[in-house]
Amino acid sequence: MAHMTDDELQEWATAWLENVVECNQEESSWE
Repeated sequence: MAHMTDDELQEWATAWLENVVECNQEESSWE
């Protein structure tokens, strides 16, 4: 993985987490 600054890493991690949460909600809506 290319070197990223803390800000870039934080942004990437946040976007990735949001994407994962969306997928999980679509697969099984257990609310």
